Amino acid sequence: MIKTHHRWHNRIWSLLSVIATALIVVVWMLVALAVFALDNARSTVTEMTETVVPDLSQASRLASQAADLAILSNRILFLDTLTGASLTTAADNLNYYLTDNLNHPRLQQEKNEILSEMDRVLLRLSRGQQLEDETRALVTQLRWVDIEIEEEIAALIADFSYNIGARMDSLVSATSLSERDARARSIDSELALRDALYALSDSFGTAFSLGVQTSTTSSQDQLRQLKAIQSDELARAKTLLDQLPETAEYVTLRQSARLMNELVQGPDGITLKREEWHHERASLHRGLERLLSQLLTLQRGLQSDVTAEEIRLVSMALELQELTQTEIFALSLATGISVIAAAAILLFYIRPKIVHPVQQISGDLRALVQGQRIEPTPPPTKPGEITDLFEAVQGFANALRERDMVLADLQRTSDHLLTASKMAALGTISISIGRELSPPLTTMQKRLELLRDVCDSGDRVGQDQQLRKLDELVGRLWHTVTDLTRIAQRRELVFEAVPLLPVAVSARAFVENHRSHHRVPCSIDPTLENVVFTGDKLLVEQLIATLLQVSAATIEASGAPGRIKIHRDPAPEGYAAFSVQTIGTNLQEPIAYSSDHVPATADVGDRRSLALAETIIGCLDGNVVQIKESNGNIYTSITLPRG
Repeated sequence: MIKTHHRWHNRIWSLLSVIATALIVVVWMLVALAVFALDNARSTVTEMTETVVPDLSQASRLASQAADLAILSNRILFLDTLTGASLTTAADNLNYYLTDNLNHPRLQQEKNEILSEMDRVLLRLSRGQQLEDETRALVTQLRWVDIEIEEEIAALIADFSYNIGARMDSLVSATSLSERDARARSIDSELALRDALYALSDSFGTAFSLGVQTSTTSSQDQLRQLKAIQSDELARAKTLLDQLPETAEYVTLRQSARLMNELVQGPDGITLKREEWHHERASLHRGLERLLSQLLTLQRGLQSDVTAEEIRLVSMALELQELTQTEIFALSLATGISVIAAAAILLFYIRPKIVHPVQQISGDLRALVQGQRIEPTPPPTKPGEITDLFEAVQGFANALRERDMVLADLQRTSDHLLTASKMAALGTISISIGRELSPPLTTMQKRLELLRDVCDSGDRVGQDQQLRKLDELVGRLWHTVTDLTRIAQRRELVFEAVPLLPVAVSARAFVENHRSHHRVPCSIDPTLENVVFTGDKLLVEQLIATLLQVSAATIEASGAPGRIKIHRDPAPEGYAAFSVQTIGTNLQEPIAYSSDHVPATADVGDRRSLALAETIIGCLDGNVVQIKESNGNIYTSITLPRG
């Protein structure tokens, strides 16, 4: 159990868990304190909005509605119509306020009186609107009666005018004086009746206009003035009607006149309806004045409550301000203490216990990655992940030191093996150099003997021929020495992108110089110009030259003519391929290419050349395959990385 306690106590995850838990607890404490403060503020604001503010708003709403009623009361005195929704809307709002919002027990009597007075006001308003509707209906009927009267009078005037014209014609044609006097008296009678009809039309038109104006009067004085003028015009019209004869043609006119008189000044006429309307408007104004007086009394009753609520609201606001300041100070203090505690934990615990060791471990790892060596560092005294990391880094450093020691031993062993391989390679190279230099030197020795014989005989032509042969042999030797010198100057491989065509041309020239005594035709595919490989240019040139020498030797061994072709081949993705094709007859069957299996037609020197070609391919990370095609030609394919 003690071991488990120490293991848990010194683990990084346990330390971080404790720190995270402490931070969460502190944060929740701050959140709880903030929630408590906000809840206190919420409760205070709720009390203000649910108790104090409604009372204040009731008083302000009552004052606003009283002001609206006062404005409407003053406006009613100057209106010519009570139709409209302003007063009804204001009364409905006041009724809703008094019924649903004003519930003070000591104000119930005032509220009931106001509601009763409001009902009376609305009844008077309804009666006034009804009178307006009835008056408008009477005015419409009066308009139709006036139209009928005007049409009848116009028809009568037209008849009289026609009769007067006819009698004037008969007056002109009369022969006796008595007949003329009778016709003149008849014309005077017709003219008098026509003039009476003209005057009657004017009187009825004036009466109609006065009736319409009466329906829109805005004061009783204006109504009395119009009523007097109306009576005069109707009396004048009655007098004119009485002057007309009692005949059937004037019956409808007299009926229309009586109907107009009833519509204008009858018991249910326009004038009396408007008088009643003015009376209702005055009563409505007095009712509104009484209602405003009652509302003022109600406002005085609410004023004491409003004053108390205002004092209470100010007190609650001050208490909320003090409480908020106290809670803000407590939150700030708790936050500051938490920040200081977190900084202390970070600086005095996490930084020395975790951050510094991890930084040291990461620095050691970076040094190891960069190839540096680190000194052994003692791990922390307490076991844990940090100690495990220290031990792992030290173990890795020790492993690297041991690896370096092993590599040094391997390097020494490799140096010994390299020295031995170099000695063997020098032996092989010496044999190859001897093989290359022996034929020219032997030939030169024979040519010198022939030159001595020719010199003794004094043959100048023979001397020149032998000297020319010796010069060719010296050039061949010089070219061989130049190639060997170029190869010897190379100390390391140079891998780069190299075009294949120039390398193939150079290798062909090298082989032609070495085999000048027996040249085999060699062609190069022009499409090799587009082939680029990655490798050492000199090694590839040696590879192609070696394969060309083997192909030439194979053709010579067959005893038949042949030719060599360097051809471009298809290659897989990322590689370049070409082939050296040996084309001829009687070629021997080759087997799979390797250092131990070479074409049977190759002599000992060519076998060494093929072994060298395989070595070159291995250095270039390439591949070589040699097979015999169905047509008898030998096909050697080389694959190299693409440049």
